Amino acid sequence: MSVTINAGRTFLITDEAGDVTGGEYGLYSVDMRLLSTYVLTLNGERPPVLSGRSVNYFTSVHYLSAETNGDKREIEVGSIAIARWREIDAEGDLFESMEIQNFGARPSSFTLSFEFDADFIDIFELKAGRPPSGVHPDQGTIDKGVRLWRTLEGITRELNIIFTKPPSVSARSASFAVSLGEGEIWRLGASFRPRFAEERGAEMKPTGPTVHVRAPERVTEVPRLETDYDDLRHAYEQSISDLVSLQLTGKMVSEGDVMPAAGIPWYVTIFGRDGLITAYQTIPFMPDMAKGVLRTLAKHQGARVNPKTGEQPGKILHEMRFGPLAEAGKVPGVFYGTIDATVLFLIVLSEYYRWSGNLDFVIELWEPALGALAWIDAYGDLDGDGFIEYTWGEERKLAIGGPIEYTWSNFLGRYNQGWKDSWDAIAFSDGRLPDPPIALCEVQGYVFDAKMRMSELFAAMGDAKRSDSLRRQALELRKRFEEWFWMEQKGFYATGLDGDKRQIDSITSNPGHLLWSGLVGSRRANALADRLFESDMSSGWGIRTMSSREKPYSPMSYHKGSVWPHDNSIIMAGLLRYGIVGYARQLVKELNDALQHFPRRTPPELYCGFQREDSFVPIRYPRTNVPQAWATGAIHLSLRTMLGLEPDAAMKQISMYPWLIPGSDHLTIKGLQVAGSEVSFRVFRIEDGFDVEILDNPGNLRIITPRGFKGRQAEKPAA
Repeated sequence: MSVTINAGRTFLITDEAGDVTGGEYGLYSVDMRLLSTYVLTLNGERPPVLSGRSVNYFTSVHYLSAETNGDKREIEVGSIAIARWREIDAEGDLFESMEIQNFGARPSSFTLSFEFDADFIDIFELKAGRPPSGVHPDQGTIDKGVRLWRTLEGITRELNIIFTKPPSVSARSASFAVSLGEGEIWRLGASFRPRFAEERGAEMKPTGPTVHVRAPERVTEVPRLETDYDDLRHAYEQSISDLVSLQLTGKMVSEGDVMPAAGIPWYVTIFGRDGLITAYQTIPFMPDMAKGVLRTLAKHQGARVNPKTGEQPGKILHEMRFGPLAEAGKVPGVFYGTIDATVLFLIVLSEYYRWSGNLDFVIELWEPALGALAWIDAYGDLDGDGFIEYTWGEERKLAIGGPIEYTWSNFLGRYNQGWKDSWDAIAFSDGRLPDPPIALCEVQGYVFDAKMRMSELFAAMGDAKRSDSLRRQALELRKRFEEWFWMEQKGFYATGLDGDKRQIDSITSNPGHLLWSGLVGSRRANALADRLFESDMSSGWGIRTMSSREKPYSPMSYHKGSVWPHDNSIIMAGLLRYGIVGYARQLVKELNDALQHFPRRTPPELYCGFQREDSFVPIRYPRTNVPQAWATGAIHLSLRTMLGLEPDAAMKQISMYPWLIPGSDHLTIKGLQVAGSEVSFRVFRIEDGFDVEILDNPGNLRIITPRGFKGRQAEKPAA
């Protein structure tokens, strides 16, 4: 089992012993792996592991016990205990404290050694599974330690390893002679300090040129959750810690704000889509994060047409990168190749307004919002058919084959730009891949929702004419969508349309997002929901990304049969929107059940789509990101769905339609922010349903609650 800790853009992945032993293990900072080897030995052998795990997101602890060394018995069995404590600070430096204690009946002497190496390779090269071979850094000695460095593209990066005792240093090794009397303790400290130069000849600085972690005291500013359902309480509290661990600040983030990194290890940087969906999920509980996401993405909004990076006026970026490949121009430093982030920007701005009623913030971002709205029609619709599509073009000419190495097909020269962005994620039922331009179903839903929401904001701004126009556009899109995307034979919506306007006929989770956006009519919404919960789509641990009856299906694929927590959270919120409460609550329960099987109740980016009756536990997907921002945010959106929270800050009101997971009798939320005030309430089980008690309402909000609500039938899936 691997152990991961992080702070800002620095993270460490080790085995349970605390060692970096190859593969993806290492110390990373600013899209680069620094340490590629770091192994502790006693007399040339690795001590057995007693335990190793993270304590919180930035610290870990590892306990080892030295045993015999062959027939020499240089160390008495069970006599030497080794404790290693790790911490990454807010500046991105890693610290290790070590204690070695002799519990034996006689003195013990041995050589403690650390084998180390650094490759300074770009994270894309590692993710693609093709790191350069034979790469070793330059090495020099410094006071009580070593300096490792490598110059790439004229820019130097270095790692200083400094011990608290002077070591005996050789090529990629540091050793200490240790002698311990009976009961004696030997202590050693080590610091690992990454240093970067922003440009040729510039001063070396810590943590790199972009972003760093925000102090963790923000944990205290979120609403408090109290419940007799301990699993949910622990998951909520851990989700706050995980989201704080991903918070970034710095000059690439809007001043004074935070922006969540997408996930560890591969996405410790700014992502447009991921940040926006995380912001939406967490607005009721961490509203300041949404402000930071919106401001940061507005700061980097596209201003010109650049085919190589995908930039267009008004477009919201996909991701930012700062490693050696970005500096060499082999991947874009800022890449705009996403079809949905620009539309999601408008949805999140509206959602923040619905919770806060803060029209001044809307006015602050009004010009970026208008730019994003204009992009939909000016650049999003490639062929004038009324749907927005994506294709791929000049980006394929980049030196390593594509701008997003982990989603790019080198041999087909293609990549997808929806949230299912792996190169083969969008496929026909028979496994064929569609040719572009591709119009994804869920993206049309996002456009519908964005235009309806912008109609609402234009009305709030006093522009009734533009408000009416956008509403008409949205309703026309709904009519056109039904004509083109509904598959009568399958009773379901197509995943998308290909370049010849053929329906991409695979059964996938994509249409589930249409419920969230409100694009479909109520009759077909119920049919859509029923289809999602058939056994080929519903795994028992959540909705699969693709039906198990489709030819491309694999439960162990990235997007063709796996289960994604964020995908399920969006679907459950959509089900509730249409009043399909039984299914919504079933998904809430399944996600909560799955959470109990993950370390620290932190949901991974995704897990395999094996059937619950067969697997008994959710099966880990290899190389997944943990924590992943929008997977963690799924806990917040599922909590909102469970409580049925719907704000209308402009009217100074919030409605609730609560339900409690079976086995739970009460749940209290204290300090929920609505319309510039805070409200506290308690939901509790009564004999024939649920009730709500308002504990605190200093803003005199109108709170619409289902007094005497009879909730027993809602615990069963809708027919």
